[in-house]
Amino acid sequence: MSGTVTISGLQSKIDIEDTIAKLVAARGYTLTSFEEEQTEVNYDLEAWNEIATLSSDLTDSLDTLREWETWNLMAATSSDETKLTATASSSAVPNVYTILIDNLAQSQSVGGSKASDLVPGGTANTDLVASGILSEGASFTIEGQTVTIGSTETLNTLVGKINTAATSMSAANRVSASILDGRLVVSRENTGSTEINMSDVIGGPLESIGVLNSSGGFVNELVEAMDSSFTVNGIAVTRSSNTGIGDVITGVSLDLEEETTTSAVRLTVNHDTEDTKAAILDYMEKYNALAEKIRYFTQKPLSGETSSGASITALGELYNDSSVAAMERNIRLQATASKYPYLNATNASYTYDGRTGIADSLEDIGIWTAGEDNVLVLSDEDKLDYMLENEFDVTAQLFRGVYDSTEGYVHGLASDFYSYSNSMSQSLTGEIARRIAALEDKLTEISEKITEEEESLDDYQDRLIETFTAMEEAEATFNSELDWFEANFG
Repeated sequence: MSGTVTISGLQSKIDIEDTIAKLVAARGYTLTSFEEEQTEVNYDLEAWNEIATLSSDLTDSLDTLREWETWNLMAATSSDETKLTATASSSAVPNVYTILIDNLAQSQSVGGSKASDLVPGGTANTDLVASGILSEGASFTIEGQTVTIGSTETLNTLVGKINTAATSMSAANRVSASILDGRLVVSRENTGSTEINMSDVIGGPLESIGVLNSSGGFVNELVEAMDSSFTVNGIAVTRSSNTGIGDVITGVSLDLEEETTTSAVRLTVNHDTEDTKAAILDYMEKYNALAEKIRYFTQKPLSGETSSGASITALGELYNDSSVAAMERNIRLQATASKYPYLNATNASYTYDGRTGIADSLEDIGIWTAGEDNVLVLSDEDKLDYMLENEFDVTAQLFRGVYDSTEGYVHGLASDFYSYSNSMSQSLTGEIARRIAALEDKLTEISEKITEEEESLDDYQDRLIETFTAMEEAEATFNSELDWFEANFG
């Protein structure tokens, strides 16, 4: 025997690092198991968070349908919006009004003489004091504010002084000044028959520039102060404005746009069926979205083969989760309940297409389920429109239920379904929130176990390194001594 004695696996005859890595990996099956479990729980948590969002959306849509405001939205429709527009609040009552507009309200506007008439060749920038038209120290009042003539004064500077004074006037009496075709023009901001209150105090500055005459009257009334004048169902009405007239028809605000010279405007006040219909369709959309997502997460295994012959299996993330399975059954029962027993021939009778029915199910308003998945579909939109237009109260009752002096509105689709949906989707105490919290706790627990296992493997790896290092050192010492022995004793 010559050379170095080889002990299997020692003295650089094997890859020590690779060997240690394989030993650690072999012992790391527990860590791998924890990591796989962590991945699965994360998938479950993501699924439940999606369900939480969609469930909350459904609850909100049901809350809208059960609320008084949704079923008391009113709309005012004008037969000619170029003449009249209107809005209605929930206090309005269904009715039809005939409205004739005799004249619109106007704000008074008065003007003075042209600058070129005051001073030959003059403009709005001509100094009227130097020209002898105005006197320094003269003054006038306009809506309680005093304006004093300075040492130099032009029509333009008077505009500035009047508009500055206007900032101290009440909103009801405020005026504005401008230059129009070389003359001073003063206008009331508000419409109505009230005239502008202005007069000379010292001297006669307003008379000098042709705004007032010697008796204090207006020389040039450009626009007459006038109230609006109209009739509603034959009753004569006058108001100081044209818009926001809310004290003539209860719950209705009128905006007069143009005089009706030939025919009256027909104003129809009724339930706002468009917004109510939108709320119903929104409920259907939110329900279908949640139901579809739950079906996706709970789908059963689907076995088969690919085109190459390999087997495939599809499995819902929450398949066999009893909580979501119960939720799927319950929302389906709530959404597709065939009849509501508290709705009967006495309180829910309606007529459609010459036939009489009882509005105690979604089918009675043109909505029903389709397919094996029982999604909600608008099977008869004409019927839904008809029920909202002509049987509004019984349609509202189908969703809101009947009134109970103790509990409020109960035993309607939206009121009953909301109670269940809200118990599921409440952010802190709902069933879904509790399920999410349990998964988050489980993730925390798994993370702690992974940390512990990683630390244990690190310790194991350190021990292996120490062991292999010692073995290498021992092998080196042995080989060194063997070489000496062979060299000396052959």
